[in-house]
Amino acid sequence: MVLFRTTDGKPVALEDRCCHRQAPLSMGKLAGNVVTCPYHGLQFDTAGRCIKVPSQEKIPQNARVKSYPVVEKNHWIWIWTGEAAKADPALIEDFHWMDDPGWGFGGSYLKVEANYLLLVENLLDTTHLPFLHPTSLGTDAFAKSEFEVSREGDRIKVARWLMNELLRSCTTLISLSIVIT
Repeated sequence: MVLFRTTDGKPVALEDRCCHRQAPLSMGKLAGNVVTCPYHGLQFDTAGRCIKVPSQEKIPQNARVKSYPVVEKNHWIWIWTGEAAKADPALIEDFHWMDDPGWGFGGSYLKVEANYLLLVENLLDTTHLPFLHPTSLGTDAFAKSEFEVSREGDRIKVARWLMNELLRSCTTLISLSIVIT
């Protein structure tokens, strides 16, 4: 996938293979709202339609790359890779605290070179925290804290309640939500 922003800041996601010779569009050039293929210079708009073939005047009707529905919400860019007609922004998880100035949030990027299932397992199995993170979340109280696992439609939710432990003056809920597809 090639991901870029238009000149007005809207995120766009296109298939990262030119429809002609499969060259990666991510290795091409972005000029304004147009992506140019690095191989023959075919140009694609934000909908994935080929709008220019430098070596000929006629543009084949089927010259296009797949365009994916994109929603930017709560500082994240969500890309729907399924059938475009089934994309439903209402199904996007609510992370409102990332936009709310009343909440303390700091985001970061962590590249993990592993199977995504290992990452999901790591996030859901919080009993490792006392051993790997003993100076932050990894208290004995955390390891012994009450937790709930529930399934709500296509989501699995794990919630742990720590009473007056992490901040010593409030109740803290640590909640992870995983979407099953």
